[in-house]
Amino acid sequence: MHVLLCSLAGVILLGAGGVVACLLVCRRRGRRTGELFRLMPVSMLLFDGEGRLLFRQVTTREEHGFPVPDFEDTAMLEKEAGINLRYTIDDVLLTGHPRLAELRFEGRQWRLRFSGVDPNVFGKPAVAMAAVDITEHLQLEEERDRLHEQLEGYVNLERTVNRCLEALIPDSGTADVTDEVMRIVSTHELGDACGIYRLEAGEGRAVLEYGWQAAGSGNAAKLPEHLELAPGGDWLERMEKGEVVRGGVLSSSDPVLRQLCTGAAGRPGFRSALASGIRVSERLDGFAVLLFRGGEEVLNKMEDRAIVAISRILSLAAEKRRSLEQLKRSEREKSMIIDHIDTAIMLLDGREHLIKVNPAAAAIAGKSEAELLAEPCYQNFCGCGPDFDKCPVSESFRTRRPAVLDVEIGGRSYIASAVPVLDDDGEIINVIHTLVDVTNRKETEAKIRGSLKEAEVANRAKSTFLATMSHEIRTPLNAIIGFSEILKNEGLPAEALESVEAINAAGESLLALINDVLEISKIDADKLEIIYGWIRLETVLGDVGRIFEPQLRQKQLALRMEIPSSLPEFHFSASRLRQILYNLLGNAVKFTVSGSVTVMAAVRKGTGNQAELEIAVTDTGSGITPEDQKKIFEPFVQSRTGDAGGDASEGTGLGLAIVRRLAEKMNGEVLLESEPGRGSRFRIVFSGVEYRETESVAALPVVSAEEFPAGERQLDEVWVVDDVVMNRKVMLSMFRALKLNCVVFDGAAEALARLQAGDRPKAVFSDIWMPNMNGCEFAVEVRKIPGCEMMPFVAVTADTEAQCNFDLSSFDQLLLKPITLEKLDKILNLVKVER
Repeated sequence: MHVLLCSLAGVILLGAGGVVACLLVCRRRGRRTGELFRLMPVSMLLFDGEGRLLFRQVTTREEHGFPVPDFEDTAMLEKEAGINLRYTIDDVLLTGHPRLAELRFEGRQWRLRFSGVDPNVFGKPAVAMAAVDITEHLQLEEERDRLHEQLEGYVNLERTVNRCLEALIPDSGTADVTDEVMRIVSTHELGDACGIYRLEAGEGRAVLEYGWQAAGSGNAAKLPEHLELAPGGDWLERMEKGEVVRGGVLSSSDPVLRQLCTGAAGRPGFRSALASGIRVSERLDGFAVLLFRGGEEVLNKMEDRAIVAISRILSLAAEKRRSLEQLKRSEREKSMIIDHIDTAIMLLDGREHLIKVNPAAAAIAGKSEAELLAEPCYQNFCGCGPDFDKCPVSESFRTRRPAVLDVEIGGRSYIASAVPVLDDDGEIINVIHTLVDVTNRKETEAKIRGSLKEAEVANRAKSTFLATMSHEIRTPLNAIIGFSEILKNEGLPAEALESVEAINAAGESLLALINDVLEISKIDADKLEIIYGWIRLETVLGDVGRIFEPQLRQKQLALRMEIPSSLPEFHFSASRLRQILYNLLGNAVKFTVSGSVTVMAAVRKGTGNQAELEIAVTDTGSGITPEDQKKIFEPFVQSRTGDAGGDASEGTGLGLAIVRRLAEKMNGEVLLESEPGRGSRFRIVFSGVEYRETESVAALPVVSAEEFPAGERQLDEVWVVDDVVMNRKVMLSMFRALKLNCVVFDGAAEALARLQAGDRPKAVFSDIWMPNMNGCEFAVEVRKIPGCEMMPFVAVTADTEAQCNFDLSSFDQLLLKPITLEKLDKILNLVKVER
């Protein structure tokens, strides 16, 4: 069995890439082929082009009874095999040629073969490594050489004996060789008797297999049928060491010698003996003995050559017998495996003639083995018809390399592969052709592709739904927040003012919820846009801090900024960093009743221009319990620790979830340290942040006018273009509150006509989602009018995805609904509208 498995392992070593593909497919289909591979002294690993392990099939000590290296330990593999794994993989992928290496591990020798795998099989370039234990093979070769050397010695020492046996050994069985040995002993009178005993170690005795004795020896000299291997002698120990032993009954008390000399009758028949061990597979299997009626003086005239020649020739005969038995067993087992394996296997000779097909192959072709052997291979197994040049077998014969082809036979899909077996001169001896049924796999892949397509459609539908709902909800919110903000400045009675403020706060709360839900859905869908640029950290921190100044004053909290005096510029996303800091500072202010909020920044520069940037927000608020800390970063989860004031329970519970996911998107990690009643500390550590040294400058404003194109011409009036009446009313009221004249239009056509007629407003505020002509189309047409190229033009929309859904390049600014007086005032300053 072991010889068979080693033979199969050799075939695998020659075609590791194809076999790995077959093995992986068989494993996925639940075939028992994996059991066969685990029985062989072979380990197979599959690496991608980056050296990452994709697949493994390894043998173990328990399965084969000898130590097996951990081939997944690449450091050990490179050291013991003397290779660079990554270089080897690159070389195989670049040249297409296999690479060989050898590795010695705990006294055993392994041969490694790296060969490329067709990228069509796994979807990307890959290299298969097959590792085969060749220890027994090497040992057999060494043993063969040793035996050959011994045989040459016998030829020189015993020409008479070896001339007789030279022709017999290749063709005769063990019995024939033994009979010839006995004939030589008797013909040349090498002794008075000769016996060949086999050890039965488990029984504690030796059994006579062959015996001869000279005529006239009498019954007293009859050889004993059994020898009891009683303790107290050294004959067997010396023969175990390979020594030739000799002795007489008068000078030796060895029990084996005495039994031989007394004979079967129990009376002395021989007086001396000369013996040499018969070894099989380096183990003492028995011994040959020459017996003499004369005493030790006869032994003194005898040389060791005869008994050594006899024992060694018999050892060779025994080895031959064992090898023939192993070969027959190997052939039987090989045929059994090939005949019962589900994979179709065909064997071709060096002339492209089929010489063997297994039952699985015959079943696929629907023909008998005899019919298949009488026809060309491509007619039945490649699906190529007369265009047999596409046949992988033909390609393998042309290129002397493995070949693979996807074929259809009988309505089923197969991977047809051909692996050439080459001799030492590189000539093809055989080609192993296999067909692996991948019909189920392809059907599964088709289902997966369909599922992915359905998922993509569902994801697009979800995004469209969210964008539509966002637009539809923001439109009425625009009126709620806008009019309530205007009413707050109309001198209302205290009770009415309180109601208006409640309406405005509710609108802002609903707007925050919509924004957070849209933001986390974009993150989950991996559609979040992160724009990087050079930023000054102190500017971003200062901007965010100023946003919370009113709340800090109202709650009488101190805000401390612990920022190094000289910081470099960082290549980072200013908008996403503001978003993270806004959520963290918002939580800190919300959950802190008294004390302070501290913002700390630190930079740890590394090699090159890479640095680790840490930002921490610490508060003296209510803190977070250990239980809440485990789930606080999950969506819609809020901490309920302590009493942080009336606004602590407000919010969506999405802020920290957004913080963590944004940080992870930018190679950052969020760390939380908190104790109930003592406050919390949120640390964000960004790794690998690019920086550059600059001169220290004053903090920049939150949004500078230089960030947007500014109008060069001061005009006389502001236009609003929107198809929704409520939106026009909100904008008209807000512009009046800001002391600006406003003209409204219910569509782009009328406004465009007036612009083409020569009217020039101070600025145009246009909705994007409008019938007939949308805002983007309107802006493009306006920019074509002479004198309007630099006119301030602001896009107004409730679509949070407008920058992704529309081309806004013709606009100067984007104003997102709901609109507040603060946002509108800021936009007017950016486009430089005089008031």
